[in-house]
Amino acid sequence: MFLHNTGLGEQHPSAATENCFGDRILSNLCPATPLARAYALALADDVSSRGLDVVAEALSQQTFGHGHHHERSFAPVSAGDETLLSLCFCGACADRAGDVDTEALAARCRERVDAAWAGAAALPATRDALVDAIGDDLLAYLAARERAVTELAGEVAAIVHSRGQRLVFMDLTGAVLGYDDGRPQGALAADQAWRLAIDPAAVASGVDAYAVLGYAQDPARLHDDVASVRAAIGEGELRVILRPGHPDTTSASHWHEKEAAAIAAGADRVDAYNYGMAPEHVLARLERA
Repeated sequence: MFLHNTGLGEQHPSAATENCFGDRILSNLCPATPLARAYALALADDVSSRGLDVVAEALSQQTFGHGHHHERSFAPVSAGDETLLSLCFCGACADRAGDVDTEALAARCRERVDAAWAGAAALPATRDALVDAIGDDLLAYLAARERAVTELAGEVAAIVHSRGQRLVFMDLTGAVLGYDDGRPQGALAADQAWRLAIDPAAVASGVDAYAVLGYAQDPARLHDDVASVRAAIGEGELRVILRPGHPDTTSASHWHEKEAAAIAAGADRVDAYNYGMAPEHVLARLERA
Protein backbone atom coordinates (compact mmCIF):
# COMPACT_ATOMS: atom_id res chain seq x y z
CA MET A 1 0.00 0.00 0.00
CA PHE A 2 1.75 3.15 -1.20
CA LEU A 3 -0.11 6.46 -1.13
CA HIS A 4 -3.23 5.57 0.87
CA ASN A 5 -1.77 6.29 4.29
CA THR A 6 -3.66 8.27 6.91
CA GLY A 7 -0.80 8.19 9.41
CA LEU A 8 1.64 9.86 7.05
CA GLY A 9 -1.00 12.32 5.92
CA GLU A 10 -1.64 13.37 9.51
CA GLN A 11 2.09 13.74 10.18
CA HIS A 12 2.78 15.50 6.87
CA PRO A 13 -0.43 17.20 5.67
CA SER A 14 1.47 19.10 2.98
CA ALA A 15 1.92 15.75 1.19
CA ALA A 16 -1.81 14.99 1.18
CA THR A 17 -4.37 15.76 -1.51
CA GLU A 18 -5.72 19.32 -1.26
CA ASN A 19 -9.21 19.55 -2.75
CA CYS A 20 -10.79 22.55 -4.45
CA PHE A 21 -12.00 23.90 -1.08
CA GLY A 22 -8.48 23.85 0.34
CA ASP A 23 -9.21 20.87 2.61
CA ARG A 24 -6.63 18.13 2.92
CA ILE A 25 -7.76 14.53 2.37
CA LEU A 26 -5.27 13.18 4.86
CA SER A 27 -5.53 9.53 3.88
CA ASN A 28 -4.63 10.28 0.26
CA LEU A 29 -1.01 11.23 -0.38
CA CYS A 30 -0.59 13.18 -3.61
CA PRO A 31 1.81 11.50 -6.08
CA ALA A 32 2.99 14.91 -7.31
CA THR A 33 4.40 16.01 -3.94
CA PRO A 34 8.13 15.48 -3.35
CA LEU A 35 7.55 13.93 0.08
CA ALA A 36 5.02 11.38 -1.16
CA ARG A 37 7.26 10.48 -4.08
CA ALA A 38 10.27 10.04 -1.79
CA TYR A 39 8.20 7.80 0.47
CA ALA A 40 7.07 5.67 -2.48
CA LEU A 41 10.64 5.20 -3.66
CA ALA A 42 11.87 4.35 -0.16
CA LEU A 43 9.06 1.83 0.37
CA ALA A 44 9.73 0.16 -2.97
CA ASP A 45 13.45 -0.04 -2.20
CA ASP A 46 12.83 -1.49 1.25
CA VAL A 47 10.50 -4.23 0.00
CA SER A 48 12.50 -5.16 -3.10
CA SER A 49 15.79 -5.18 -1.15
CA ARG A 50 14.41 -8.17 0.77
CA GLY A 51 14.20 -10.24 -2.41
CA LEU A 52 10.50 -9.61 -2.97
CA ASP A 53 8.59 -8.43 -6.00
CA VAL A 54 6.48 -5.32 -5.41
CA VAL A 55 2.73 -5.23 -6.02
CA ALA A 56 2.01 -1.52 -5.87
CA GLU A 57 -1.45 -0.62 -4.60
CA ALA A 58 -2.52 3.05 -4.53
CA LEU A 59 0.46 4.33 -6.50
CA SER A 60 -1.81 6.95 -8.07
CA GLN A 61 -4.30 9.64 -7.20
CA GLN A 62 -7.30 8.48 -5.15
CA THR A 63 -10.92 9.51 -4.66
CA PHE A 64 -12.85 11.70 -2.27
CA GLY A 65 -15.19 8.77 -1.57
CA HIS A 66 -12.42 6.59 -0.18
CA GLY A 67 -10.93 9.10 2.18
CA HIS A 68 -10.61 8.83 5.95
CA HIS A 69 -11.19 5.31 7.22
CA HIS A 70 -14.45 6.46 8.82
CA GLU A 71 -15.54 8.64 5.93
CA ARG A 72 -19.14 9.79 6.08
CA SER A 73 -21.03 11.80 3.48
CA PHE A 74 -24.66 12.60 4.21
CA ALA A 75 -25.22 14.54 0.99
CA PRO A 76 -25.70 12.76 -2.33
CA VAL A 77 -22.78 13.46 -4.64
CA SER A 78 -22.85 12.41 -8.29
CA ALA A 79 -19.91 10.55 -9.79
CA GLY A 80 -18.82 13.66 -11.68
CA ASP A 81 -18.97 15.90 -8.64
CA GLU A 82 -17.07 13.33 -6.59
CA THR A 83 -14.41 13.38 -9.29
CA LEU A 84 -14.13 17.16 -8.94
CA LEU A 85 -13.84 16.79 -5.16
CA SER A 86 -11.05 14.26 -5.72
CA LEU A 87 -8.88 16.61 -7.78
CA CYS A 88 -5.77 17.80 -5.98
CA PHE A 89 -4.85 21.49 -6.12
CA CYS A 90 -1.73 21.36 -3.96
CA GLY A 91 1.29 23.44 -4.88
CA ALA A 92 3.05 20.51 -6.52
CA CYS A 93 0.07 19.79 -8.77
CA ALA A 94 -0.19 23.48 -9.65
CA ASP A 95 3.50 23.58 -10.55
CA ARG A 96 3.04 20.63 -12.91
CA ALA A 97 0.04 22.20 -14.62
CA GLY A 98 2.04 24.69 -16.65
CA ASP A 99 -0.08 27.54 -17.98
CA VAL A 100 -3.30 26.38 -16.33
CA ASP A 101 -4.70 28.96 -13.89
CA THR A 102 -5.23 26.48 -11.08
CA GLU A 103 -6.80 29.00 -8.71
CA ALA A 104 -9.48 29.84 -11.27
CA LEU A 105 -9.96 26.15 -12.05
CA ALA A 106 -10.40 25.30 -8.36
CA ALA A 107 -12.90 28.15 -8.00
CA ARG A 108 -15.02 26.77 -10.84
CA CYS A 109 -14.88 23.32 -9.26
CA ARG A 110 -16.10 24.80 -5.97
CA GLU A 111 -18.94 26.58 -7.73
CA ARG A 112 -20.06 23.38 -9.41
CA VAL A 113 -19.89 21.29 -6.21
CA ASP A 114 -21.77 23.98 -4.28
CA ALA A 115 -24.42 23.90 -7.00
CA ALA A 116 -24.63 20.12 -6.71
CA TRP A 117 -25.21 20.33 -2.97
CA ALA A 118 -27.91 22.93 -3.66
CA GLY A 119 -29.74 20.47 -5.90
CA ALA A 120 -28.25 20.87 -9.38
CA ALA A 121 -28.64 17.95 -11.77
CA ALA A 122 -26.16 15.10 -11.40
CA LEU A 123 -22.90 15.39 -13.31
CA PRO A 124 -21.63 12.27 -15.11
CA ALA A 125 -18.04 11.21 -14.53
CA THR A 126 -16.91 11.72 -18.12
CA ARG A 127 -14.26 14.09 -19.34
CA ASP A 128 -16.67 15.65 -21.81
CA ALA A 129 -19.26 16.38 -19.11
CA LEU A 130 -16.67 17.80 -16.74
CA VAL A 131 -15.15 20.01 -19.44
CA ASP A 132 -18.62 21.31 -20.31
CA ALA A 133 -19.18 22.16 -16.64
CA ILE A 134 -15.72 23.45 -15.71
CA GLY A 135 -13.88 24.52 -18.87
CA ASP A 136 -11.39 23.29 -21.46
CA ASP A 137 -8.37 23.88 -19.22
CA LEU A 138 -9.50 20.93 -17.11
CA LEU A 139 -8.16 18.59 -19.81
CA ALA A 140 -4.64 19.99 -19.48
CA TYR A 141 -4.88 19.62 -15.71
CA LEU A 142 -6.00 16.00 -15.98
CA ALA A 143 -3.12 15.29 -18.37
CA ALA A 144 -0.62 16.77 -15.91
CA ARG A 145 -2.02 14.52 -13.17
CA GLU A 146 -1.55 11.47 -15.36
CA ARG A 147 2.05 12.41 -16.18
CA ALA A 148 2.87 12.64 -12.47
CA VAL A 149 1.60 9.10 -11.87
CA THR A 150 3.29 7.67 -14.97
CA GLU A 151 6.62 9.22 -14.01
CA LEU A 152 6.37 7.99 -10.42
CA ALA A 153 5.52 4.45 -11.54
CA GLY A 154 8.58 4.51 -13.79
CA GLU A 155 10.82 5.71 -10.97
CA VAL A 156 9.49 3.02 -8.64
CA ALA A 157 10.06 0.41 -11.34
CA ALA A 158 13.68 1.54 -11.73
CA ILE A 159 14.27 1.12 -7.99
CA VAL A 160 12.67 -2.33 -7.96
CA HIS A 161 14.61 -3.44 -11.03
CA SER A 162 17.87 -2.27 -9.47
CA ARG A 163 17.20 -4.87 -6.77
CA GLY A 164 16.53 -7.58 -9.36
CA GLN A 165 12.79 -7.72 -8.68
CA ARG A 166 9.57 -7.06 -10.61
CA LEU A 167 6.95 -4.33 -10.22
CA VAL A 168 3.23 -5.01 -10.59
CA PHE A 169 1.17 -1.81 -10.85
CA MET A 170 -2.33 -2.18 -9.42
CA ASP A 171 -4.99 0.00 -11.07
CA LEU A 172 -7.81 0.55 -8.54
CA THR A 173 -10.41 1.79 -11.02
CA GLY A 174 -12.43 -1.39 -10.52
CA ALA A 175 -12.90 -0.49 -6.86
CA VAL A 176 -14.13 2.98 -7.79
CA LEU A 177 -16.71 1.38 -10.08
CA GLY A 178 -17.89 -1.69 -8.18
CA TYR A 179 -16.57 -1.88 -4.63
CA ASP A 180 -19.90 -1.47 -2.83
CA ASP A 181 -22.15 -3.78 -4.81
CA GLY A 182 -20.23 -5.40 -7.64
CA ARG A 183 -22.30 -3.53 -10.22
CA PRO A 184 -19.96 -1.21 -12.15
CA GLN A 185 -21.71 1.41 -14.24
CA GLY A 186 -20.76 3.68 -17.09
CA ALA A 187 -17.77 3.46 -19.38
CA LEU A 188 -15.47 0.45 -19.27
CA ALA A 189 -12.60 0.28 -16.80
CA ALA A 190 -9.79 1.45 -19.08
CA ASP A 191 -11.85 4.46 -20.07
CA GLN A 192 -12.34 5.53 -16.45
CA ALA A 193 -8.78 5.09 -15.16
CA TRP A 194 -8.20 8.82 -15.74
CA ARG A 195 -10.29 9.45 -12.61
CA LEU A 196 -7.30 8.10 -10.64
CA ALA A 197 -4.85 9.95 -12.90
CA ILE A 198 -3.83 6.70 -14.57
CA ASP A 199 -2.96 6.37 -18.25
CA PRO A 200 -3.00 2.55 -18.58
CA ALA A 201 -0.90 2.41 -21.74
CA ALA A 202 1.76 4.79 -20.44
CA VAL A 203 2.01 3.16 -17.02
CA ALA A 204 2.01 -0.39 -18.37
CA SER A 205 4.90 0.41 -20.70
CA GLY A 206 7.18 1.04 -17.73
CA VAL A 207 6.25 -1.79 -15.34
CA ASP A 208 6.51 -5.57 -15.42
CA ALA A 209 2.81 -6.33 -15.00
CA TYR A 210 -0.45 -4.40 -14.83
CA ALA A 211 -3.18 -5.52 -12.44
CA VAL A 212 -6.84 -4.49 -12.37
CA LEU A 213 -9.69 -5.09 -9.94
CA GLY A 214 -12.57 -7.01 -11.49
CA TYR A 215 -15.18 -6.14 -8.88
CA ALA A 216 -18.22 -7.22 -10.89
CA GLN A 217 -21.02 -9.73 -10.51
CA ASP A 218 -21.74 -9.97 -14.23
CA PRO A 219 -19.22 -12.10 -16.17
CA ALA A 220 -20.05 -10.19 -19.37
CA ARG A 221 -19.26 -6.82 -17.79
CA LEU A 222 -16.09 -8.28 -16.29
CA HIS A 223 -15.05 -9.59 -19.70
CA ASP A 224 -15.59 -6.21 -21.32
CA ASP A 225 -13.74 -4.32 -18.58
CA VAL A 226 -10.74 -6.65 -18.83
CA ALA A 227 -10.82 -6.52 -22.62
CA SER A 228 -10.75 -2.73 -22.50
CA VAL A 229 -7.60 -2.82 -20.39
CA ARG A 230 -5.97 -5.44 -22.60
CA ALA A 231 -6.65 -3.24 -25.64
CA ALA A 232 -5.18 -0.23 -23.83
CA ILE A 233 -1.95 -1.80 -22.60
CA GLY A 234 -1.11 -4.06 -25.51
CA GLU A 235 0.81 -7.29 -24.97
CA GLY A 236 2.18 -6.72 -21.46
CA GLU A 237 1.34 -9.04 -18.58
CA LEU A 238 -2.19 -8.43 -17.28
CA ARG A 239 -3.48 -9.67 -13.94
CA VAL A 240 -7.09 -9.53 -12.78
CA ILE A 241 -8.12 -9.58 -9.13
CA LEU A 242 -11.56 -11.02 -8.34
CA ARG A 243 -13.55 -11.32 -5.13
CA PRO A 244 -14.72 -14.93 -4.59
CA GLY A 245 -17.47 -13.94 -2.15
CA HIS A 246 -19.85 -11.12 -1.28
CA PRO A 247 -20.87 -8.99 -3.07
CA ASP A 248 -19.50 -10.25 -6.38
CA THR A 249 -19.65 -14.04 -6.38
CA THR A 250 -22.42 -16.41 -5.28
CA SER A 251 -21.05 -19.90 -5.96
CA ALA A 252 -18.09 -21.93 -7.19
CA SER A 253 -19.59 -22.11 -10.67
CA HIS A 254 -20.03 -18.33 -10.67
CA TRP A 255 -16.37 -17.90 -9.67
CA HIS A 256 -15.15 -20.20 -12.43
CA GLU A 257 -17.40 -18.49 -14.99
CA LYS A 258 -15.86 -15.13 -14.12
CA GLU A 259 -12.35 -16.56 -14.03
CA ALA A 260 -12.91 -17.93 -17.54
CA ALA A 261 -14.33 -14.59 -18.69
CA ALA A 262 -11.25 -12.74 -17.46
CA ILE A 263 -8.89 -15.17 -19.20
CA ALA A 264 -10.92 -15.01 -22.42
CA ALA A 265 -10.68 -11.21 -22.32
CA GLY A 266 -6.90 -11.31 -22.18
CA ALA A 267 -5.89 -11.80 -18.54
CA ASP A 268 -2.68 -13.75 -17.99
CA ARG A 269 -3.45 -14.49 -14.36
CA VAL A 270 -6.39 -14.29 -11.94
CA ASP A 271 -5.89 -13.58 -8.24
CA ALA A 272 -8.37 -13.54 -5.34
CA TYR A 273 -9.07 -10.82 -2.76
CA ASN A 274 -9.37 -10.99 0.27
CA TYR A 275 -8.69 -14.04 2.40
CA GLY A 276 -8.87 -12.31 5.77
CA MET A 277 -12.64 -12.40 6.33
CA ALA A 278 -13.68 -15.04 3.79
CA PRO A 279 -15.71 -17.99 5.17
CA GLU A 280 -14.42 -21.48 4.43
CA HIS A 281 -17.15 -22.19 1.89
CA VAL A 282 -16.04 -19.10 -0.05
CA LEU A 283 -12.39 -20.12 0.03
CA ALA A 284 -13.43 -23.57 -1.22
CA ARG A 285 -14.58 -21.93 -4.45
CA LEU A 286 -10.93 -21.34 -5.32
CA GLU A 287 -10.17 -25.07 -5.46
CA ARG A 288 -9.51 -26.42 -8.93
CA ALA A 289 -11.11 -29.61 -10.21
